[in-house]
Amino acid sequence: RLPKSLASDAGAAVIAAFGTDGFQWPAASDALWADRDFVRVAAACDFDAAVVRASDKLLQDAGFFITLVRSARRIGVVPECWRADPAVAEAAVCRSGRGDNLAAFSEAVRGDRDFILHCLRRGRGVLKHATDALRGDRDLVRTAIFVEPDQLKHASAPLRADKALALLALNTRSGACHSPRGLFKTLSPELRADREVVLAALECEGIAIEHAAEGLRNDLDIV
Repeated sequence: RLPKSLASDAGAAVIAAFGTDGFQWPAASDALWADRDFVRVAAACDFDAAVVRASDKLLQDAGFFITLVRSARRIGVVPECWRADPAVAEAAVCRSGRGDNLAAFSEAVRGDRDFILHCLRRGRGVLKHATDALRGDRDLVRTAIFVEPDQLKHASAPLRADKALALLALNTRSGACHSPRGLFKTLSPELRADREVVLAALECEGIAIEHAAEGLRNDLDIV
């Protein structure tokens, strides 16, 4: 189905004729893939399929491409000319709120600390796609936890062994949907054997006990 906001668009009738499934679009002519209305509606239905087929001239138009990005939810394909462009990446992540869209961009973008800090406050799962160096940045990870506690599971191994960060994540109730059990099982073995950390996890979600160290799973004072 076409997005309601584009149902009356000039390109909608053409898309409707082919169907909104991108796999059906190869039958569209080159002339259609050079048509702004057609490509704009196609991208709103299946961004990656539209980008693969659209004309280079349209895709190289910065204003038009950002318009396509802003209408998309999931983005997996970005032309090489825009993979290192922070403005395009910002539109891809912050407009949709999907941190996974960051995976389509270059290491230069994913390693820009200021840019990642900006995105952390506007998209879910951003830390997962930051560079290794940033996922090991304690201050940045701490900021990510305040916004979305579960992002600690995407931090570097040393930070997932940091007791203070673990307790902060388990005790933070604000931000996006929080899964203490899922977070707890990604902590280091040492923390999953730490009584204080285990109790904090259990206070949030009792079933987290299944990921605690064996000795604590059998501790009657805990269970």
